[in-house]
Amino acid sequence: MHGKILTPLQGQAENIGKWWEYTGKTHPGVEEITNSLKRLVTGVLTHPMTIGKVISAYTPKRKKDKPKSIHLVGTDSPEATMIYAGFYTEILSCNPLNPIKLTMVSPSAGNKQLSKDCSPASPMLINDRCKLTAWDGLYHDFWERYILAKKVERPDVVMAIHPRLEGEFWGPTVDLLLDENIKVAFTAFNEEHFKQALERLDYVFAKYVYKGLNPWVSGHVKQTPHDPNMIWASNQYLIVFQGRTVDMKTLTLIEEPTEENLAEAEDEFERLLNETS
Repeated sequence: MHGKILTPLQGQAENIGKWWEYTGKTHPGVEEITNSLKRLVTGVLTHPMTIGKVISAYTPKRKKDKPKSIHLVGTDSPEATMIYAGFYTEILSCNPLNPIKLTMVSPSAGNKQLSKDCSPASPMLINDRCKLTAWDGLYHDFWERYILAKKVERPDVVMAIHPRLEGEFWGPTVDLLLDENIKVAFTAFNEEHFKQALERLDYVFAKYVYKGLNPWVSGHVKQTPHDPNMIWASNQYLIVFQGRTVDMKTLTLIEEPTEENLAEAEDEFERLLNETS
């Protein structure tokens, strides 16, 4: 953990340690208290860090000061709280060269106030390098109303935190994103959730860019109150995909070009250039 974060945590751990005798429990030591605080901090930072790193790693390279666009779908109170608390600065820190256009789309209660404050008609500049838009509704409806109408630009990447893909509203959105060949990133909160998401995405022939553990996972592991056997941590897994492996019109496998094919295409391109020069 970065020293700028660790140093104040160690100071707080010492202060907490001074009050420990009043708990009636054995003092675990300042180091253990510090480790506990570190886990809590990762729980706060995991959302903005994961979002920021997805933009950095999975969007096209752009010249300095050229904006990148990310659409967060299925957002709720955690994402809204992240914005209100100013943690979008971590997203910007992961992308120091490019401004970020952040669009949040969801029918959830946590997104409603943001959609009133910064609708697509009146986006809000929440930082010199970050413009925020929010819309109250489902993403496939947002796409038809704003993106097809060219009122909002196509995103560089679409992302969802812990989506429940078995829900009835996710199907049309996932199909849309696959058909439009949009880069998509989903996170999962434990191994079971990860496997369920892959099962759903395999069913629609998603073509994976990455699937596995997320290096920016929360260290704050939790137990669900209504199911003591369900252990989870925010953003434990990351799935990135784009397009399908199968052409849905012909039901034929979409083959990736081999190095030999690419070399032949390059030679043909050079030949055509020479003929026209």
